[in-house]
Amino acid sequence: MEQTPIISFIIPAYNASTTIYDCVQSIVKSINELCCEVIIVDDGSLDNTLQLAESLCEENHNIRIFHQSHKGLSCARNTGIALANGRFLAFVDSDDYIDCSKFKKETLTNDCDIIALPIIRKIADGSYAQYGSRTQKIPFGKNFSSGKEYLMGRNVIPCVCAYLWRREFVVSSGLRFTEGIYHEDEEFTVMALLECGHLKCDDSIYRYVYVVRTDSITNAQDRTKIEKRLSDFADIQLRLKSFVDKFPQYKKYARAKLCWMKIDTIRQLLRYRLGMRFSVEILRRIF
Repeated sequence: MEQTPIISFIIPAYNASTTIYDCVQSIVKSINELCCEVIIVDDGSLDNTLQLAESLCEENHNIRIFHQSHKGLSCARNTGIALANGRFLAFVDSDDYIDCSKFKKETLTNDCDIIALPIIRKIADGSYAQYGSRTQKIPFGKNFSSGKEYLMGRNVIPCVCAYLWRREFVVSSGLRFTEGIYHEDEEFTVMALLECGHLKCDDSIYRYVYVVRTDSITNAQDRTKIEKRLSDFADIQLRLKSFVDKFPQYKKYARAKLCWMKIDTIRQLLRYRLGMRFSVEILRRIF
């Protein structure tokens, strides 16, 4: 009888031939194959990402590959959720990697729906920097009786890669990424925190390394993409507001995060200077 893996690492990959090897190796070199499975979802790559993934699969029995037509990051992650067998889900972007030097599987207990992990940025010169703002510091060593308690009053890090997610919780809650949008993490993470039970902040499992790249989705400077990002972000805020208005018992827990999202929207509008008409329309939607 095969042993159920502790963690399913879900790696969406699109034209990731220059980074996929290092990404996958950061997992399989450090974590015993009995402890994890790696699911690479090739999202219709046009380069040799699929071939590289297949060669990695031949070397490691705990790697699985799924190929689909290009549908975007959210769809690839949703595919990974459906394929996963592990007790916990971990999302890893194909141009990032994880540092497992302190991996301790003993800390992965089934009583947690979500585990917050350390996350740092690696910048172009090879140095490391804090991820997020000073308002997003993670209180490692603390346990919370619910995700709502953790969310209340906090500007939580939205990046789903900075958490482990108990698979049964994600599946039973019907949590999925909204497809065809940017900022999908903002919606997924807040909804999950509003629904989840026990959460803990643990820096003894692994550290996620976000590699800063000028050509990444979040750093793209194309005006059309920037406008879509901000429009999608406004829509997410509207959906979250509608949810807490419908279920007012959640309002006091989500209030701070929704305020921080508005502040971040204003910050981006000031940064990109997209014109009065567009800016007024975005502000009208979120206020």
